[in-house]
Amino acid sequence: MEKPEGGKPPAIVLDEVTLRHYAADGTVRVAQADEVIYDRKGGRLDAHSLSVDTPPTEGMKRGGAHLEAARGSADLKGKGASLEGGLTLRTGVGDFGSTEAATWDGTTETFEGDEPLEVQGPGYRASADGFRFQVPGQRLDLKGNVKIHTEPDTARAAAEVAE
Repeated sequence: MEKPEGGKPPAIVLDEVTLRHYAADGTVRVAQADEVIYDRKGGRLDAHSLSVDTPPTEGMKRGGAHLEAARGSADLKGKGASLEGGLTLRTGVGDFGSTEAATWDGTTETFEGDEPLEVQGPGYRASADGFRFQVPGQRLDLKGNVKIHTEPDTARAAAEVAE
């Protein structure tokens, strides 16, 4: 993390952190990080070696998700976050994706990235120059040079399990 103006240290530095979010629907999301730095003046959190677990919900299908990133920053006022340094995502039904960086827009519940993306799962694998994933509606748009390979019987069975 860059030092704030005047060279003063951050307001709070926490090591080996676990955060739990208790959603209105009764589900619990868990985030863990080796280090979290809170800059009170900028309203910003920076984390290192972080992971986030989200259970399956009506909005987040495919058996929930486990996300890992080397670094992340969040703007607490603007409900936005950036993840970088290598990002992976696994779902409960066997999807796996990786990219170098992505951003999260909490107001639209959208992940987006302009770095190459590799994704694979039951019955498919794909690559693209970038992506946009909207949690509401579970819509994934691949950008740029897109390659997709499917095995229809396996993909159909996985889709049935996810619902």
